[in-house]
Amino acid sequence: CKGGVRDDWVASSMVDMRKVPGHEKRMQQMGVPWAASVGRVCRTGKKPHGGHCNQDSWFVRCSETSSSVYGVFDGHGVKGHLVSDHVKQLLPKMLPDSLRRQGCNRKEEAGIAAFESLHESVLQQTHLGAVNSGTTATLVMHDHASESLDIFSVGDSSAALLSRNEHGGLIGRRLTVDHKPEDPKERARIEAAGGSVRFDGYCHRVVKRF
Repeated sequence: CKGGVRDDWVASSMVDMRKVPGHEKRMQQMGVPWAASVGRVCRTGKKPHGGHCNQDSWFVRCSETSSSVYGVFDGHGVKGHLVSDHVKQLLPKMLPDSLRRQGCNRKEEAGIAAFESLHESVLQQTHLGAVNSGTTATLVMHDHASESLDIFSVGDSSAALLSRNEHGGLIGRRLTVDHKPEDPKERARIEAAGGSVRFDGYCHRVVKRF
């Protein structure tokens, strides 16, 4: 803590190979956890066929000198846990860098550039198995000076904002639009880009058309 300003607190998930449903994923952190208002739950799910480790990843950086950053990444496929962890490590750095290069008036372009660069990074890391594995990505940047949120997402990891009404009850508002392959508009976009959509008995998947 320097000059009354607390140092950044950074926390994130770790790769966790446990396959027991309901287990909370392990985490790592740097700094003193002063941000008591930040909570997280990341547990192994209960897929019908079982036998999978937790493929989700998450990241939090609470800052009093710059924007705070919150991210969630939902891996899928054989090595989805590795892909989501790789994206978790890089996107919280790449996106702010891209915003600085593009300027505050070109946030959409900065977001697209960061996601495209990250996509190439995933493809280059052959051990991640991106041919049949991947991840969603939703990153929220909270500018404390302007009290504004910038949200960047791909896939169907939704972001929502909770507020209280005049009676003290909670009201939720969705901040992102899910990219669902079964949605007609999303399916058309996927097929126009050379992909196809298949149902695997559990959910709709996007695959490359060979």
